[in-house]
Amino acid sequence: MRKQMFIHVGAGKTGTSALQAFLFANEARLAEKGVHSPQEGRVLTGDSFAHHGLSNHGPHQQPDPEDVLDLWRQVAAYEGPRVALSSEYFHNRVPGVAGRAFFSAVAQILCDWDIRIVFYLRRQSQWLQSVYAQWVKGHLLSETFSDFAHRYTRNPADQIFDFAEIFGADNVIVRPFERGQFQGGNIQRDFCAAIGIDWDDAFTIPEGNPNPRLAGDALELKRQMNRYAESTRELRALQRDLQAYSDLVSQDSRSVFVSHAMLDADEQRRIEAENEPKYARIARDFLGRADGVLFREPLPDDSKSATSAQASVSTDQVQAYLLMQMHRRIAALLKKGATPDK
Repeated sequence: MRKQMFIHVGAGKTGTSALQAFLFANEARLAEKGVHSPQEGRVLTGDSFAHHGLSNHGPHQQPDPEDVLDLWRQVAAYEGPRVALSSEYFHNRVPGVAGRAFFSAVAQILCDWDIRIVFYLRRQSQWLQSVYAQWVKGHLLSETFSDFAHRYTRNPADQIFDFAEIFGADNVIVRPFERGQFQGGNIQRDFCAAIGIDWDDAFTIPEGNPNPRLAGDALELKRQMNRYAESTRELRALQRDLQAYSDLVSQDSRSVFVSHAMLDADEQRRIEAENEPKYARIARDFLGRADGVLFREPLPDDSKSATSAQASVSTDQVQAYLLMQMHRRIAALLKKGATPDK
């Protein structure tokens, strides 16, 4: 049997951080089952890792692409029997002529391997909102969601066809990002099933979400603050307080699954209707579903959808929380002997 390589490409905002934390926590046990995780291209982040260095994309782009292809050649030299790689940068790398050329070169390097691309796909309307929230939280994006949604055109569904063109449709494993469609009810069990590994009750599932989200009002305040910051470093203390606030007021802050409420119900339905032909094709071609149904869970109902513009979100409560945090820190400094003017 040929050596198997499973390349988890994302998409981003589909539980990738939770899955990568799982792979890191169970690296030794998975190796015992014949699934190895290469060191090449590995980026460590806290209690997790990802193979971002193999993507040659974004902050991991190298001046000489051959340097990255050399890493892939080292991965290709593994004895197997199975190798698992994971990086959400992969799905961002594939669009365009240059992206397809890069992965075509990777496919040639891995010609002795039986390659499987693992792609988790989320409803476009929910994915778009989640990407926006991530960029506001982690970067200095300050535009409103409405402006962002009108200019942002990337669609992960399109990338599935890009990977299929390069590696073959039979070698692309598509998993709908819905709890009800996950084998075993979570992404960790589902991924193991996708790569043919029996679940082991001794596996460790790290608690919570290593990439938690901000509550709606905290996200809106962060967006406004992004306008005036010169770097993300300036906002690190604010970020920590906003996350603590979000954990306090929102049960969903650390859940892998959440329904965002930045789009009103009509706009969500419009986006989903536009993407339905792609969904149907993916369901038929990659999951073998004759009925063409990809997502089985309904859209969030109207009560969970936005009913007003983002600018109307009140930030009074989160501002009060931040002021209280500042007061406590000042009081602590005064208790240690600092003078009020310092």
